[in-house]
Amino acid sequence: MSVKVNGCYYHEGKAAVAVCAQCGVGICRQCAVKDNKGRVICVSCGNKNLKEEHKKYRQMQKQQGARFKDKKEFMKPGIIGLLIVFVTFAYVFYEGVIFQEIGRCRNIIEVFFFIIAMILFAYMLFSIPFAIILMEDIIPPKYATIMDIIGKWLFRVFVSLFLGWIVFTFYWVRYVILNTKKTKE
Repeated sequence: MSVKVNGCYYHEGKAAVAVCAQCGVGICRQCAVKDNKGRVICVSCGNKNLKEEHKKYRQMQKQQGARFKDKKEFMKPGIIGLLIVFVTFAYVFYEGVIFQEIGRCRNIIEVFFFIIAMILFAYMLFSIPFAIILMEDIIPPKYATIMDIIGKWLFRVFVSLFLGWIVFTFYWVRYVILNTKKTKE
């Protein structure tokens, strides 16, 4: 097969440094990625391949019974969540913010609600890794630039902060129910 390529198919004006082994278009350095066989392919073909691999992964996951079905799967994100909580509260205590806020409370009821709010905030921080794992399972991976990767990571942390406690609570309750059924049988 003889292919004559002048420039990048995706970026007009950029010189092509390779030809996609899958679709045959010319690609520049920015568009070239390697597939799991070591061939140089374009980003578009690479993302199609990743999407197909992700579909197979999701099917396998469904057959195995989804995430967080045993204690071992709770360990790694649980430890990371505890570290997030510890570092955050260590910094907050170091800065003295908590003591300043408690000092602003006018009565014991406000102190009580402030402590409850801190516990809920710690719970939200703790649950971030669980939600990130779930999003990585649901959202197919893509080839991207470093800025895309950083933006996607920040988005996932932001979303996890607000939805992670729901995800963690769901998986924890499901785990308890499944193990209660197992012990009754």
